[in-house]
Amino acid sequence: MTTISVLGNGRVGGTLATALTRAGHEVSVAGRAAGAAAAAVRAARIVINATPGAGSLERLAALREELRDRILVDVSNATVDGPDGLPAGLIYPGSSLAEQLQVALPETRVVKTLNTMLFPVMTAPAMLTRAPDVFLSGEDRQAKEVVRGLL
Repeated sequence: MTTISVLGNGRVGGTLATALTRAGHEVSVAGRAAGAAAAAVRAARIVINATPGAGSLERLAALREELRDRILVDVSNATVDGPDGLPAGLIYPGSSLAEQLQVALPETRVVKTLNTMLFPVMTAPAMLTRAPDVFLSGEDRQAKEVVRGLL
């Protein structure tokens, strides 16, 4: 059993929290309130960023001390919305939110994964006719192995 905090209580965060709880992990979910997020992060070994990508860097940088020595799993996409409300571009062209998080949080082990699929597939890949490939990206090999085990 692993203690996991999910930051973000929308569709992605809720789906991940439910699946991780069913898998036997101790899971807490924190919404946007800074105090609740800080307390949830302090109590967790692994933190999942399921907050809207456009505000994730600022939100998580404010938790720098709490995130020290934690594994931060980033599943968000930092995009700019177009006039129709759909993603129209990247906030960090030529980079990624996870890369920006690693720079801002050098003592946190950041792993990027799951952001290339719809949220129902994240926890139920068997719904597809063919199993999806899932990438793991990050600088810390041990952190990637821990996340691979969760997946």
